[in-house]
Amino acid sequence: MSVATKEMELTWKANLKALEITQPYLIELLERAAASLGFASWTVSYKGPYVELRDGEGKLCFIENAGLRYNCVNENPEGKSAIVLGLGLGNQFLNTFAERGENLRIICCELEIASLYWAFHLHDFSYLISRGKLFFVVGKDRAERDTQWRKISPWVRLMGKIEPSIYVHKQYSGSDISRMKQFLNEYRGMLLSAVSTSTIPLSRNLVETVQTALNAYIYKDRCVVTLQEMQEHWRGKPAVVVSAGPSLDRQIELLGEAQHHCVIVANDVIAYYLMEKGIMPHVIAALDYSHVVYDKLHRAIKALSAHERRPVLAFASKVYPKLVYEWPGPLFPNQSDAVGPRTCEILGFNNLEVGSSVAHFCYHLAQAICPKEVIFVGQDLAYGEGGRTHSSGFAEGSAPTDLEIEVTSWDGLGSVKTNRHWYGFLKIFEHAIASSPVPVYNCTEGGARISGAIHVPFAERLKLHASDPAPSFLKGANMEGVGLTLDNQRRMLKEINGVLKETEDIRKELVRVRRLKASPRSLKSVEKPYGAALEAWRDIFYNCEYLRGVITSLRFSSSGDLLGDNLSISTVHEAREIAELLLEDVEFTRAYLKEVRRIWGMFSPLLKDKDVVDRDLSEEEPAPMHELWLAVASSGDKPWWSSFLDEKFTPDALLELVVKAYGAYMEAPLNQMIEALKEQIPPWLYGLCRGWYDLLYRANFGKYLTFLSSYHRAEQFFKSSGMSESRLALFASLLAPQLRALAPFVQISGSVQVEDSTLLADLIKAEALYWEGRRREYLSEISKLLDRFKAESPLALAVLRTGGGSWVASIATRTLRECMNADMPVEKFQEKFFDAFGISIKFEPANAD
Repeated sequence: MSVATKEMELTWKANLKALEITQPYLIELLERAAASLGFASWTVSYKGPYVELRDGEGKLCFIENAGLRYNCVNENPEGKSAIVLGLGLGNQFLNTFAERGENLRIICCELEIASLYWAFHLHDFSYLISRGKLFFVVGKDRAERDTQWRKISPWVRLMGKIEPSIYVHKQYSGSDISRMKQFLNEYRGMLLSAVSTSTIPLSRNLVETVQTALNAYIYKDRCVVTLQEMQEHWRGKPAVVVSAGPSLDRQIELLGEAQHHCVIVANDVIAYYLMEKGIMPHVIAALDYSHVVYDKLHRAIKALSAHERRPVLAFASKVYPKLVYEWPGPLFPNQSDAVGPRTCEILGFNNLEVGSSVAHFCYHLAQAICPKEVIFVGQDLAYGEGGRTHSSGFAEGSAPTDLEIEVTSWDGLGSVKTNRHWYGFLKIFEHAIASSPVPVYNCTEGGARISGAIHVPFAERLKLHASDPAPSFLKGANMEGVGLTLDNQRRMLKEINGVLKETEDIRKELVRVRRLKASPRSLKSVEKPYGAALEAWRDIFYNCEYLRGVITSLRFSSSGDLLGDNLSISTVHEAREIAELLLEDVEFTRAYLKEVRRIWGMFSPLLKDKDVVDRDLSEEEPAPMHELWLAVASSGDKPWWSSFLDEKFTPDALLELVVKAYGAYMEAPLNQMIEALKEQIPPWLYGLCRGWYDLLYRANFGKYLTFLSSYHRAEQFFKSSGMSESRLALFASLLAPQLRALAPFVQISGSVQVEDSTLLADLIKAEALYWEGRRREYLSEISKLLDRFKAESPLALAVLRTGGGSWVASIATRTLRECMNADMPVEKFQEKFFDAFGISIKFEPANAD
């Protein structure tokens, strides 16, 4: 009999509503296909155990046995993820996963979009979709599927930690299964290109964000080449992608000929080697964030400064800023995984894919110019003779120990050894080449065979291009409105503040839920606000580009569960527990976003403009620091700090420079400066900087005591000189996170029992409150701690002896001073210090030295 039309329509709408949360682009895809293929005229009917789908002319398009379950061809009992090949009309899917779908994250792959369309009418999948447990990749078009994989990668990338179980629809076989196996390759390719960017450490993510901001500031006034310009000059030319594999050495002579007929796109680490051999690349690509790339290109930069033909530097936004600053030729700024599409749009970064290595970036650059063909040279992706890893021009050739994978050799006649790292790169290339609009020739003549590429000798391809005219070198031009201009900075800050405001609203809602007390009230009143907050949090979490690098830092993401089973709340107590869990994530995110906002606000006094920043969220204006990087980048024989301290040296100027250097993650240069200036600055200022540096970078609590002594002398100096103390306060405020991290591990005396460490850790955490400027909270905590020390005489005595009594004296002085600042009586604290430590304290403001 025919399925009820009204019921199907309600089921369809429920599924689409769920898709709006996780895969909204699928809605458009389904509706577009329905309109073009006339799905509305198709019919579905049940005949015994079978479900039939017929088109508008009555032709049978698909039949499914509704009583069967999937075949599991690769079950992983420990896994929490599954790849499903074939959805059919959804009956076998529900038979297999109806009871255990909540415990899995599932990607369902389907070639026929008609099947997905009608399955959505027949069965309600919304409860799985809305909880982030079920995703779909659909269609026969590979390029369209690539887009779908990229869009779901933030949701499912954690599936890659454990091999998923593989399920196959029982009525799919033969050629259908062969074609569907491609989905597995696409899945693994997606993981290889996405997992690495989701698991980078938070500290590195912030470094890359800082360097992106610095590069955006630098290139706004530089000569820039656009993608349109590259296409106008190089469209239809053959493009040669040059990598640093062992086989490159025997292709150098041919590359010298190729540069006169082909566009040469070279990766950064091999560029100078090519120039030494008389080969001038048209484009040099740089991707990595570390200084290593700059070190390898330093000689090339010097050589190019006196050269008329200068390559375009195509750089990912996160590269080491000194490279961008010193590059003598035009620039092609491109996005990287440090920032998202909205940031790139504002700053004028190009949005080419960068992949997982600079070789992938070179390939995408070559494809972007619309070439006649792409030719690989030096793309071995495997070990060469004697275990060589790179060409002689790379100057490194020792083989790692993980020679554990054998792959087909370039000529297809044997095998070569590779490692997991290169094997991942190989699969990404194969994934990209499958959708290439032009032929890709692998002329490496060594290394691994790349599926999808045409493997021919380099000389054979060059013969066909011998008459092609020489490609031009581009000069570029200054462009308005790109980079970190004042207007773009204003737009960036507004974007970040908008997300911060939403996050703050969620935090307030979760706090409200957490404070609910058990009562007879309907649990619906709990579930509604909590559910709303949770949905909003999910939208921000997965759509906010500023969180791309910290996804795995958040608890419910790291566990592999997106939202768990928590949308259905059975008790008020459970609601409070869930709110408590998410509050930690929200607080972490707020702190991270504030740090990101500080980074983007470094470059001008914009934060003073009332129309730019939401004052409810604003904090003290951070120190601008672009001058520091420019000074470092342009420094010659003089020390990098000399331009700041010549003629205008003051302690305040030095502290400002120290904070700038710390903010720019210049650990070694900062240490160099402190030691070099030791004999030129007062002992208290040296002790202040030395103690501060050692605590932050060396986790040495003993240096904190050195810092305290110097800090009080610094306060006296600033008061007596009439100088501003704001820089000193900002300087000290950076201690708080390190103190908290160090607190559980600090031991004052060997005689103190282990069980006393909690009290000691709490005292250090109270110190962190003081340096953050949270003085009332500090006073409250110190009051409680003094009562606890009164009952812990051995520990109190050990703390009193620390640093010759300087630590307790410092705490007492700061406590009493804050009492006076807050118009609070000091007598209570004087008594508490006496009871706890046996010392009498009389506080008088110190006279200036």
